[in-house]
Amino acid sequence: GCDSIIVLNLSIVTFTKNNIAFVNSLKIYPNPTKNSINIDLIANKQADFKISFFGVDGRVLMVKDYNNLSTISDNFDLSRLASGMYYMKIESESQNTTYSIIKQ
Repeated sequence: GCDSIIVLNLSIVTFTKNNIAFVNSLKIYPNPTKNSINIDLIANKQADFKISFFGVDGRVLMVKDYNNLSTISDNFDLSRLASGMYYMKIESESQNTTYSIIKQ
């Protein structure tokens, strides 16, 4: 007989596509993360951006505003957050896109 046991640890991360028309490039990494997450955004024009993190319960945990920029390269410290799923929302000119972030 066969008495083997195979254990698989899978991380499934779902990203929505970038819904902000004038954003050319958007990188969010590492995801899943243990302590912090990086964002690199390149837009084809200068604009105001708001990046917010919130829990699955909808509670806003962190917000950063960026004014009149066409590129954003930033780091968010998530070390104080409990392990689990969070959402990062990027807003600009009444357009927005939301990403799932896994905190390990």
